[in-house]
Amino acid sequence: PNTEHPDRVDVALWVDRTTSGDSYQPVEPQIVVRQARDGSTGLVRLRHLAINPGSEVRISDDVTDVSGVVSWSCPPPPVPGPLDDRHAAGNEPELRPGRARLTFTPAVGAPVEGPITCTIDRSNAPTLQVRELRGSIAAGGGHYELLSDGAHVVLGLVGPDGQPAGEYVGDIGRISDDPTEPNLELVVSPIEFEPTDPHYVPLGGPDGPRSIRLQIEYSCQL
Repeated sequence: PNTEHPDRVDVALWVDRTTSGDSYQPVEPQIVVRQARDGSTGLVRLRHLAINPGSEVRISDDVTDVSGVVSWSCPPPPVPGPLDDRHAAGNEPELRPGRARLTFTPAVGAPVEGPITCTIDRSNAPTLQVRELRGSIAAGGGHYELLSDGAHVVLGLVGPDGQPAGEYVGDIGRISDDPTEPNLELVVSPIEFEPTDPHYVPLGGPDGPRSIRLQIEYSCQL
């Protein structure tokens, strides 16, 4: 589990070639579809894991970028793990509940609203800044996994069966991120559908647009 955010997980893929080895590391955000808070069970959508360009280790020839889904079930550890140094130093992230409303253009899906978690940055006090948004928002029998780090947005689609069903990815075009202000907004134009499985279809069905505009209106409780 990610020690800074206990409801998340970090995943890498180690390849052992007997005499040498190397790991495929995430180069873009991973979508946590579900995870127990103690990390014992979960499912993660890995969008892009890349090998070090200078490495000669590969899963197979010429495979430098992989994606997929990882699910796990593990018993709890017999004893608590070590404390993370960042927590010992008092650098815990400030996580606050919030709400977000997502609107699509063209209207490939109805506007949806749901809970999010805001990561608040006070490092430039007295100025406050929303450093990150995350949330699971119910939609159409499934849900959206929203992730924004202040520069990029990933909108993961999760089907009614609980399985990942593709994602939209884009850069933020406009953002208001002072949580003390009302009517906060984040605009991503465009976000592009990134299927890595032929069964994945964009919002609006197989013939739906691959590029859409996303507007996020949100608020964070302080």
